[in-house]
Amino acid sequence: MTQTGSSAIQNRRLVLAIVIVVIIVFCPVAIGFVLPEQTTEESVQAHPTFSFVQDASTPDAALDEIEARLDGVASTAPVQFVEEVSLPSNARDVRVSDDGMVVGFSVDGEPDEAIATIDEIMEAKGWTAVDLGGIDGKTYVKNEGLYAQVVMTATQVGGSTSIVMRCVRR
Repeated sequence: MTQTGSSAIQNRRLVLAIVIVVIIVFCPVAIGFVLPEQTTEESVQAHPTFSFVQDASTPDAALDEIEARLDGVASTAPVQFVEEVSLPSNARDVRVSDDGMVVGFSVDGEPDEAIATIDEIMEAKGWTAVDLGGIDGKTYVKNEGLYAQVVMTATQVGGSTSIVMRCVRR
């Protein structure tokens, strides 16, 4: 493949990554404008997803129920992910999608610190970083390996940062 063809593919992948992130970020905001704000405690508790909240006598009981439901979710990153991407040494509460393409975890500290740490890891693995423009996170691209792209977002949650990494296969 020519350098120009490779560059065009990388540009298309970058545009696709940016579009995906924009959709993820702005879709909930748009839905909030479209749907009426008539959510009541009764309507939330009547929804089957939240039915366990009705039976929970305390917030701790509700959290225990949520943790029990998460027990079936993988808590270790797939081997391919660890080989090509990797996790920071301080990653905790790791959760992985069924297909292994989305990995989420928490780290202590601010998003900027977490992004800098992940930048170092990704650079050492041969990835090139592209800023997301106004969103805490990065898109990483690489011309070889199982994954062509990784979109990473970082969100402050209390004193920790929640990281979500979405891998895109070739």
